[in-house]
Amino acid sequence: MKKLVVVFNILLLVIAIILLQISFQLPLFLALLVVPLAYGWLQWRKKSGADAATDGSPERMRFQSVADVESALGSPDATILTNATRGNELGGNILVYYDQRLLVIDGLLVKMDDIADVSTVNMATPYTPGDYFVVLTMRKPRKDYIRLAVGKDADYAMQVATDIIDSLKSDASH
Repeated sequence: MKKLVVVFNILLLVIAIILLQISFQLPLFLALLVVPLAYGWLQWRKKSGADAATDGSPERMRFQSVADVESALGSPDATILTNATRGNELGGNILVYYDQRLLVIDGLLVKMDDIADVSTVNMATPYTPGDYFVVLTMRKPRKDYIRLAVGKDADYAMQVATDIIDSLKSDASH
């Protein structure tokens, strides 16, 4: 019901702006169409984002600690260290579950089959040295990206990316 009221209000606002445009012949009123359309678009994005985050599917699960992950999924088959300074934390490791084809990346449960690409990126500018990131391109829910800061070492970033790719290609025989 609330959604219908919002759509009705946006429709009334659009009609009012069009009528003002017709009666005054000023291009400024036509520019005002951006406001209700932008508002409607933002409301739609907000709703679709909330639906994706609360759909209850296992790939949307978020954990707070390694103990939470282990109590829900058991001990991981392997771990990939992404940040040595956070080695004891969930954010510094990727927990790999070969049998379930799952990864826990920074607390987020990700299906291995939903990862489309793994790459490394250097975020340096001409004025500052930048960190390397391992970027995971996701197929679902809408081609999102997961960025993992791995430090300033290009070889280490490449090793982390290679470890992730190897875990994606592996089968359950580990």
